[in-house]
Order: sequence, then structure tokens, then C-alpha cells
Amino acid sequence: MRILVVNEYAGKLGGVEQYLANIVPALRQRGHQVALLYERLAPREGPEFLGLFDHHYQDLDAALADFEAEVLFLHRVSTIRPYLELAQRRVRYVHDHDLCCPRRHKYYVWNGQACQHKADWRCWLDLAFVRRDRARPLGLAWVSLADHQQELKAHQKLDALLVGSRAMQNELAMNGLTRAQVVPPLIPLEEHAPAPASQPRILYVGQLIRGKGVDLLLSALEGLPGEWSACLVGDGNARPALEKQILRKGLTERVQLAGWVSAEELHQHYQEAQLVVVPSRWPEPFGMVGLEAMNWSKPVVGFDIGGIPDWLEHGKTGWLVPAGDCRALGAAIQHLLERPELCQQLGQQAQIRLRESFGFDPMITRLEGVLRG
Repeated sequence: MRILVVNEYAGKLGGVEQYLANIVPALRQRGHQVALLYERLAPREGPEFLGLFDHHYQDLDAALADFEAEVLFLHRVSTIRPYLELAQRRVRYVHDHDLCCPRRHKYYVWNGQACQHKADWRCWLDLAFVRRDRARPLGLAWVSLADHQQELKAHQKLDALLVGSRAMQNELAMNGLTRAQVVPPLIPLEEHAPAPASQPRILYVGQLIRGKGVDLLLSALEGLPGEWSACLVGDGNARPALEKQILRKGLTERVQLAGWVSAEELHQHYQEAQLVVVPSRWPEPFGMVGLEAMNWSKPVVGFDIGGIPDWLEHGKTGWLVPAGDCRALGAAIQHLLERPELCQQLGQQAQIRLRESFGFDPMITRLEGVLRG
């Protein structure tokens, strides 16, 4: 197949780009030609990302004329409407809540609780008609809820819709898109021999943004007994607030902000961790970091929200706690830190579950089948 991937960014930005970095080499290895249509380079590893593709373009007409795609594989795009009249097969992977939530985050602005409703008049009550935009004079931009509804309806014209979890499938169905298929994200599986941590060390990997709930993790760690340490790998616009929170809670000697790290350094962090925490405030569409932790035989403590329960089995591969409950999160972390043998057992079970349920080759084969139609 000749597959034209369409995504806003080229480079390492978030889960969408990591997903593409995982699947594109595998598709090319199976004999498919894969090109990229993008708008802008991400802040990190843009040229390296472009090198994953056979061709890359920043103009739709040029891409269609030069590449002669058989399949358009849409990812993060502001609108799908320019692609609806094209003759190629059109498939979209919905990675996040932008399509169904005008605020994008799927949690309420005033209390941080996850929204359980479809996009309708209730979005007005949550101020979903405005969003932050630093380029505007007041730092705000208006969002047309009518346009948002039209975008939802336009997705009914696509040939296929993909999502990563049952939670996302249910979310799309609630908004009238009932044909979404669950094809979970995937990571290249590597043989990492299970190795117990030499010390009680907690690891977080991801963006430092409000939706990822790192502030909830810090609240859970406050007053946690024992000689533990924690490392937060990643960066984002919430970092200054998190630095202040660490100082305010007296965690400066225990919590390390590592920023973005190389792949080799990240591997080292996984090796040294006793457990990994996924404290997301927003309903994770999937939570690919969970698969990475499982690949390293590390148990995960996470909130029971969004797609996390699709891969985190309570008491088998880690510990699930009620969404947003910092006290329960802290108790679960303490429970596992005090039981290194249990952590090792859960981690080994997690690695087995990863290979049985999220095997790389079977998932690529499923994806090929959807793209081919």
C-alpha cells in the first residue's frame, strides 16, 4: 500500500508522534510505502522524525500529486473536511478528546472531575466556547460549538475510525460515531530481563501538564513514610507550578525533575524504578506509558479512568485506585514500596500480559487490515 500519514506535527511531541514513530518503520518493513503530510516541526527531533518516512510534504496538493496515495491515514488534524472529497481510502485514528470535547480535556474546568456527557448544551456551562490562545490580545480564543458539531458529523463519512481503548470507543459512540474500532497503540517489544529495583524508587514519565495529574501525584507523596525517592521524567507548561509545589510540600530532597531525557537515560530510569505511576486527571485515551512500564517488568499504580483499565489489571499487573483520590494513590504506592517481592511478581505478570494481549506483530497485522479495507 501507499499510505499518506497526515499529522499536525513532525517530531517528538507526545503520544501521537510516538505512536507514529513506532508503527511507520514496521509498515515500511512489510513493504508499504509511507509518506507524511505535516504542518510544522515539533521542538524535538523533527529531522529524525521525518527520516522515518519515504517522503514528507507540507502541502496537500503536492503530496497527492507526487505520492499518489492509496490510503489517507489521519491523526491529529484540526479538521478532516479537506480530505472528505478525495478518492483515496480515508482512515482516522482518534488519539485524544479533541473530537468530542470542545475544551479538549474531557474534565470540568471548575473541579477537575471527568466529564461523562456527550458534546451538547452542557459544554456551554463549562465555558467550552473559549480556550487559551497566547497569540490573542486577551489570551483567549472563541470556539464555535456549531462548527464542532459539524466536525463530528463529518467523521461519519470516513471509511474507518480507530481508537485505542474501550473508553474512547464508548465516547465516540455516545457522540453518534458508532463504527469506531479498538486497535490499541503498540510499542516495539524488547527483551528486558526482570530486575528488582535496588531501592524504593517511584517513576513518572510523561508531559508535565495539568491533565497528566502530576500535581495529584505530589499530593499523594506528601507525608509518605519510608526512604523512597521519585523521578519525574518529562517537561511541559506545568513545570513552574510543580516546582513550587515540591518546595511547598518539602519534597525537594526526594523528588527529582529530570526533564526530557534520551532513550538511553529513560531506559536507565525504568531499570532503577520499583514502580511507575500514571496519575492522570483527564480520562487517558489509552496511556501508552503503561505498555512501556510493562515492557520493563514494572508494576503500575494508576487512576481508574479512561483507557487505563484496558491494560492495568488491579492486583495482577499493578494497582488501580479511584480517579482523583490522592489518599488512595499514596496508600497504593506505599503498599507496593513496602513489598518489593510483590512488585517483582506484578512486574513479571505485566510483561507476560503485554506480550499476550499487545503483541507488536499481531497489532500491526490488525492495523494493516483496517488500512487495506
